[in-house]
Amino acid sequence: MRKFVSILLISVCISFFISCESNKGDDTIRVHSSELSDILAGLDVNTADNPYKVIVLEPVCEEIKEALNLNYMKFINLSFEDCEEFTEIKEKTFQGCKNLVNIEIPYGVAIIGNYAFENCTFLKNIKISETVITIGDYAFHYCSSLEKLIIPDSVTSINKGAFSRSPNLKTVILPTKMKILKEEVFLLCSCLEELVLPEELEIIENSAFYNCYNLRSLVLPEGLKSIGAQHYSFSLMDIYYRGTEEQWNKIQKKYGGEEYFPQGQKIHFNYKD
Repeated sequence: MRKFVSILLISVCISFFISCESNKGDDTIRVHSSELSDILAGLDVNTADNPYKVIVLEPVCEEIKEALNLNYMKFINLSFEDCEEFTEIKEKTFQGCKNLVNIEIPYGVAIIGNYAFENCTFLKNIKISETVITIGDYAFHYCSSLEKLIIPDSVTSINKGAFSRSPNLKTVILPTKMKILKEEVFLLCSCLEELVLPEELEIIENSAFYNCYNLRSLVLPEGLKSIGAQHYSFSLMDIYYRGTEEQWNKIQKKYGGEEYFPQGQKIHFNYKD
C-alpha cells in the first residue's frame, strides 16, 4: 500500500511540474539532471517536428544520457544553464542518443570528446560555443540528420573522422585558424556540396573528403603544403587554387610513392573571390 501511495505521489508531482512548465507557452522544461528521467517518462509522445526544449541546470552527463535513451519517440532540444565548471563533453557522452534533435554546447566547454555524439541519428542542429577548441575523433560520426555546420573560429583541431558518414550534411564552414584537415573527417558525406576551407590550412590528410559525391569544386588556400590521397572523389571537377602554378607544383601530393591527387580535375591558378 505504501509503495502504491509513493508511486501515486511521484506521478502527481511530475504531472504538476509538466503542467506548470507548459503554461509558460514555450514547452520549456528546466530541470536538474537527476530529475530528468522522471520528467521525460511523464511526457506525452512527441514528434521530431515539435521537440521539447530541456534546459539542464548542471552537467551530470551520465544521468542525461540515461534519460535521453528512455523512449525513442520523445524528441528533445537540449541546452545547459549555469554550468560554468562544464569544460569538456567527455568521450561517448551522448553516443547513440536517438532522442536528441538540437543541442547547444554551453559556453566554457573547450573539448568535445571522441565519439561524443556518434550515432545520434536525429541530431539535426548543433550550436557550438566559441570556447570550444577541439572536436574529437568521430565525435559526430553517423549523425545522419545533420545538414549544415558552422564551426566557430575558436576551434583549432577537428580530429579524425569527426563528421564522417553524415549522409545529409550539405554545407560546412570551417574555422579560419585551422591548419590541418584530418584523415576521413568528411568521409562518405555523400551530400556535401559546399566546403569552405580556412585560408591558414596547410595540410589535407588522406581521404578527408573520400566519396563526397556532390562536392563539385573546391577552393584551396595559397599556403597549402600537402594533400593526401583522396580516392574515389571523382565528382570533384574544378580546383580553384589561390597561388601560382609554380607554388602548386611544390605542394606534396604523393601517397605511397604515387601521386593520387588531383585525378583529372581542372586546376585554376591565382584564384580570387
